[in-house]
Amino acid sequence: MKSLAKRALVLASASALVVGTVGVASPAHADRGDQRTFSMVELGFPNDAADYAAAGTNGSIYSLIFNPNDGYSFMRLSPNGRVLGSGVLSLQGDVLGTAVTTDGVMYVCLQGPRPGEILRIDPDGNQTILSSRLAGDCTVPVRGLDGNVWFGGTINAATDEIGIGRVNSAGQVDMFSTRLQNPDPGNNNTNVYLSSLTPGATGSGLMYFTLQQGFPVQATYLGTIDANGAVSTQLLPKLQGDNIDVGSMVVVEDRAIMFDRTTKQLAWLLNNSTWSTVGVGTNLYDLQRGSDTEFWAGRGDNRTISSFNKNGTSTGAYPNGGLTYAPLRLTVDPGGNVWAPQADRGIVRILSGLVPTPTTSPSITPDSGVVPGTALTARPGTWRYEATDFTYTWQTCSTSDAASCVDVGCSEDQPIHDPRSR
Repeated sequence: MKSLAKRALVLASASALVVGTVGVASPAHADRGDQRTFSMVELGFPNDAADYAAAGTNGSIYSLIFNPNDGYSFMRLSPNGRVLGSGVLSLQGDVLGTAVTTDGVMYVCLQGPRPGEILRIDPDGNQTILSSRLAGDCTVPVRGLDGNVWFGGTINAATDEIGIGRVNSAGQVDMFSTRLQNPDPGNNNTNVYLSSLTPGATGSGLMYFTLQQGFPVQATYLGTIDANGAVSTQLLPKLQGDNIDVGSMVVVEDRAIMFDRTTKQLAWLLNNSTWSTVGVGTNLYDLQRGSDTEFWAGRGDNRTISSFNKNGTSTGAYPNGGLTYAPLRLTVDPGGNVWAPQADRGIVRILSGLVPTPTTSPSITPDSGVVPGTALTARPGTWRYEATDFTYTWQTCSTSDAASCVDVGCSEDQPIHDPRSR
């Protein structure tokens, strides 16, 4: 009996067409800015409101939703908005932020009633309350380049000294001092606080942060911390006569770009004493790096979600599902797509239009010894700028020439057999 070669075609929606394990054909992708709102009714939580969103590198989106009766719950979604798991938080309080490790462990920072603790939720929904090693609440949680979750807060209640913490998937917490503290302990007008925390450029191994002193701002510091906990800080020069009031910060390539809430400008240092600025004219919220060369933010004036290049030039503006308030708490998934919670309306997803490229090729197994009746299985591989979905087409081929192949109808989740063997 003649042995027939078979191959699997893996189509990454909004992405590229990959043929077997051989190569990449002409890309096909969805338009940049295409959006979809997953309503709370559609998600199965008609009485809840989406409040936070965080992207995991495993393709899932994690959201915190609020119900007036039950408090906060977590919800894990597929890239196409299918609910994969949910549960009520075992530790309740005002949420200060959430982030997800590389392998899908969610951490939640809450304000009271038990300061110094952080909530861990594993991919199966199991919850554990951990010590954050802070003297107060943890703030500004974010996933770092190392795949761990980083956060900050006060480590000494007497001096208001600020620390930067790191927690891995297993729940191990490391804490590092920034060596900056309140110059007048007990005086809230001179207090020091963490205003932003964000990953450095790809490959740098750094986290960037800003610390501010006082209300109104009396001094602002820009700092970095590496994987070993080595901290470096510098006092930032005044921006147009005032200390910069950093609402959010993002690092794009070699540039730490800050949004100044006072002047409504994007600002970055050209050297240690000279600012470069671009006026925005409105508030920007939650600067988030998309691709290696651009970032996203929510705009306060027209309530759009906008993209910018590293020179502060807007490269696109997209409606936020018709909301009447500014988009807050954005997150960017591994596909470069932007997600934003929309309270009781649900969660919106805006496609980046980036073409996924394989880092591990799609495969079919077994890849040798195939005879009529052999069951074959296709795997999608791994991708940079992950696709939101995959579809599979099986073909049977009489030769190694693609022109000899014809489609074989079967379920994409089931092994197939050569129909000619029957």
